[in-house]
Formats: sequence, structure tokens, C-alpha cells
Amino acid sequence: MEPLPPRQKAPKDGQGPRGWPDCYYTSRVLDSTFRYVKFVKKLRALEDEQRRGAVNKLKEEKDKQYSDFFIRCDRRSLINNVARRVDLCLTSYQEDLKAKRQRLVDLLTAEEEMNIRKFVEQAQAGAEALWQDKKDRLAFLLDKRQKEHEEKYKDIPM
Repeated sequence: MEPLPPRQKAPKDGQGPRGWPDCYYTSRVLDSTFRYVKFVKKLRALEDEQRRGAVNKLKEEKDKQYSDFFIRCDRRSLINNVARRVDLCLTSYQEDLKAKRQRLVDLLTAEEEMNIRKFVEQAQAGAEALWQDKKDRLAFLLDKRQKEHEEKYKDIPM
């Protein structure tokens, strides 16, 4: 196969194939005008920017969704951690309260036992003292009666 001969360039102006009113306004002619080139550049830049903006917006929305999801998960895990810690603290606090209450009960029972012992000792000592007082009083009364008797019958010889 032979290579094709180079294509002939279309004329930019002059009589067209159908006569004078038909001119060679081809896309090459339009491309060559400065205003059209500027317009096309601006249009392409705008389309590119819109496309890039849409892509960026999509990326930002996905990133926001991901970050919201992870933030929500983090918040949930933090809430769960705090709830777990609070539960642990409450249980340990209740155990401490039970231990302190038991210690107080033990202290109070020991103190009550000591007080009962003291009270019993005082009561016994008081009963003994009372008994001793009664014995002393009885001895005093006996002595007094003896003296009265001796006084009364002192004159009478026996």
C-alpha cells in the first residue's frame, strides 16, 4: 500500500465551491479567531472547574461522613467507657460503704460490750457497796441498841 498524498489545505477565503456567496468558513477559520479561542478557553476552564468542584465536593462529603461516623463511634465508646467507669466506681464505693458500715457495727458492738461490762461492774460494785452500807448500818444500829440497853440497865446490877 502506498502512503496517501498529503491533504490539500482548504483556502481561507475566496470563492466557495458553489460560487461567491458561499465562503470557506470552516472550524479552522473559527479556531483561528482570537475571540473564539478566548471563549473556548474560558468555557473549558469553567467546565473543568465545575467538574473538579463536583469531585471535590463528593470527596468532602465522603470525608465528612467518615469523620462523622468515627466521631460518633468515638463518642459512643467514650460514653460507654465513662458508663463502665462510673459503674465500677459505684460498685467499689458500695463495697467501701459496706466495709465501713461493718467496721462501725463491730466498733459499736465492742463499745456496747464494754459499756455493758462497766455497767454490770458498777451495778455489782453498787450492790456490794449497798450491801456493805446495809451491813454497816446494821452494825451501827446494833451498837446503838447495845449502848441504849447498857444505859437503861446500868443502874440495875446483874
